[in-house]
Amino acid sequence: MKQPSISIDGLNYLEHLRNIGHLFGELAAANATTTHRAPVQYSQLISLLSIMTDQLDAVIERCNQRWQGGEE
Repeated sequence: MKQPSISIDGLNYLEHLRNIGHLFGELAAANATTTHRAPVQYSQLISLLSIMTDQLDAVIERCNQRWQGGEE
């Protein structure tokens, strides 16, 4: 069964999303000391974004490894 492939444009898009996730995570960590109306929800949002960003890191790394190895 052939594995689905991702285009270079698709990978660039994923990298962009990952970078946004990293930036947002950094900004959120810097603002963690400020008061929020719903600190539990804010904390959950940061955790979710961190998990999604980590998953994007893994996908991007796998795609890069496949392309460097000559796989399509």
